[in-house]
Amino acid sequence: MSQSRSPRPKPHKTSNRARPKPKSQVRSRQEFGLVIGAVIATGLAVGVASFVLWRRTTQEEGGFAAIAQILPKEAQVVLAFNTDEAEWQRLGQFGTPASRRVIAQGIAQSPLSLLLKQGRMEFAQDVQPWIGDRILTALVPTGQSIPATLIIAKTRDKAKSDLFLSKYRDTLTIQGANFSEKEYAGFKYWESPSADANTNIVTASIEGKYIAIATNAEVMHMVFNTYRDSQQSLAQTTAFRTAIAQPSEIAEPLVQAYLDGSVALQLVSSDPNASSQKIEAVTASLGLQKEGLRLELDTHLQSATDNIVPSPNRVLPLLPDSAFLVVSGNNLAKSWQAIAAQVKGNKNAEAVLEQVKKTIGDNTGLDLETEILPWLSGEFAIALVTSNQGILANTGFGLAMLLQTSDPNLSNSALKKLDRKVAEARGGLFPAGLEVKSSPEAVVWQVGSTVIASRSVTNQGYVIWTMGELDKQFFPSPARPLPDSDTFRLLTTKLATSNGGYFYLHMTSALGIMERFLPAEVKANNTYGDVRSVLDTIEGIAVTSTALSDRIARLEMLFTLKPIAPN
Repeated sequence: MSQSRSPRPKPHKTSNRARPKPKSQVRSRQEFGLVIGAVIATGLAVGVASFVLWRRTTQEEGGFAAIAQILPKEAQVVLAFNTDEAEWQRLGQFGTPASRRVIAQGIAQSPLSLLLKQGRMEFAQDVQPWIGDRILTALVPTGQSIPATLIIAKTRDKAKSDLFLSKYRDTLTIQGANFSEKEYAGFKYWESPSADANTNIVTASIEGKYIAIATNAEVMHMVFNTYRDSQQSLAQTTAFRTAIAQPSEIAEPLVQAYLDGSVALQLVSSDPNASSQKIEAVTASLGLQKEGLRLELDTHLQSATDNIVPSPNRVLPLLPDSAFLVVSGNNLAKSWQAIAAQVKGNKNAEAVLEQVKKTIGDNTGLDLETEILPWLSGEFAIALVTSNQGILANTGFGLAMLLQTSDPNLSNSALKKLDRKVAEARGGLFPAGLEVKSSPEAVVWQVGSTVIASRSVTNQGYVIWTMGELDKQFFPSPARPLPDSDTFRLLTTKLATSNGGYFYLHMTSALGIMERFLPAEVKANNTYGDVRSVLDTIEGIAVTSTALSDRIARLEMLFTLKPIAPN
């Protein structure tokens, strides 16, 4: 797609650009899949309050929905793990030897691993022979200071699952537990005090169909009541049923989750009652597709909203394929208003927004809400683009911003004010001695003959601001537009094309640039080595947002992974 610059002060057919060609005088020139398992395990260990994951499953004999039939409706956070070994083995096509070592360490610290270690048992020998297709863990309020933790799994073999519970209790008894058999409403269960005065250890086999482990008897009683009357279950709540009805691109999720709206709202606002948007629930699903791992995160609102502004994505072809990090979308003004409304009452988040406004004002001389956002109701893209020319010779990349103006007069006034601020600069963000030079087609910021940045306006109404001499990659048009590149197509495979914009990161390119700036002492740190080994398994990350309805917003993420490396 060719683009021409609009001469100033008003658009008309452009002629060849006449600014001088500067020359630089400045020398400022087999099992990666377990990654997600480790991440999830960590999240569980610190409180099980992460949104990770879920999908529609309606088989009567198993699945998230089936087990939720005996889960008390009071459950606030639920995680469901797929127990099909074959599904997890599919993750073995990704990874590196180093990443597999890191993940193995993380898996060893997962709650399930610790539970089995505590009971001196092995998954393959003591669990796999009887367990159904899902194991659920949930946080359920019972009137105490902290929610009770509940684990439920369907059993395919009563004798073997009873043996598992018996072996678990026997091992804990050797370690000091004191189990006693009790009864509630015709159900038998075993309970023992624990080292934590606020919790007990409670186990039960529910009519040979399910096994349950909990941290207090109250939640186990709730499970018994729900088993007898499934109308009181989480599966029968409106929020849960609505979530199940949503379509998914994930055929067989590895991990699923449900988060009650009251808990979700607490994560974004310290005063949930002050938030303008009430959340009904958050659900999510994580699974595999050929390119890597796919995450779908759905937010269900109590009332209609139009916060997700569909983007025609016409800005993407204006970007060169050398862009390795892109954030694009539509109507920044509305997005800012939506964010401000969502974080209302969250003092920390509100302080961040205020700091953003102050930083922009201090460095540009422009008020974000009165001089910038009013003309930003069109598309936008902010990108990092590779280049080794001019002032970017040392960094290897530069910043580019593409902003579609909805009010040319207002945007022109704001940009001229910015030019004056830059010309008057005496250090700080803008170097001293910076001159602003204008031609019919571009405004150039220079120090001597070295180009610091340039700005042009296209006939399509886009303000394109680029660092250094990046403008050569944009005009007259990119040699290869980003959407036409094999990398972009790979990293966005099967993501919704009708969306609110993209977050796009080509990890391989980003890591190559990052390596140039990290100090040797950081690289020598063991933690850096572990983190880097995991990042090296990721080819790229792409994220989109879509509106499934006026009350349901979906965030889709694709982690494109590199094929497994040999040992």
